[in-house]
Amino acid sequence: MKKIISFLILLVVVFIMIIGIRTATVIMKNETEKFLGDKENWSDIKMELQDIHGLWGGRNITVLGSGKATAQIVTPSVVPPQTVVDPNTSYGLYQKTYEFSIEDVELNSLIDLFIKNDFLTIDIKNRLGIPDESKPKIVLTNPDGQYRAVEVWINDLQKNGSSIKRFANIYGRFIGIEMGIETNSDSLKPVSEGIWR
Repeated sequence: MKKIISFLILLVVVFIMIIGIRTATVIMKNETEKFLGDKENWSDIKMELQDIHGLWGGRNITVLGSGKATAQIVTPSVVPPQTVVDPNTSYGLYQKTYEFSIEDVELNSLIDLFIKNDFLTIDIKNRLGIPDESKPKIVLTNPDGQYRAVEVWINDLQKNGSSIKRFANIYGRFIGIEMGIETNSDSLKPVSEGIWR
């Protein structure tokens, strides 16, 4: 009889522990998870990297929670700037814009990266920029249209600090998306291209 009572007590304790863990998991959502809201609405979120510099080019990448994505890649033109007749061109920069879809695994991984790094709590100390330094901006928009943007001077991405590292983790994933475009350039064709203005 004692063994049965001990076993029943053990079952009750285990049950209480499981309920407690589940409750703690629900309660312990970080700020980014709270900001994104219910997972059922995550198809309406938007994640962006805005990283084009007027002299060096760069990339603007937008990923929607539905998996649709757009990337504008801006590079120095292969045509020498002095041969460009249009005075409105931007230092001979050339842009290609791509539209594509991201697989669910990669999409969920990107969303999880925002949550894991608790994007909303990234706090970067601002400073004056170095001449010609770029300042990438990452923007997260929730299903209600509210957004949070964080910018970091490019030379600070190698510095220590929790907020810088968390920003760099997300920034690196966007760069990985851009590299995937370059890797698949034979099958993925731009929807538009030309001189960047």
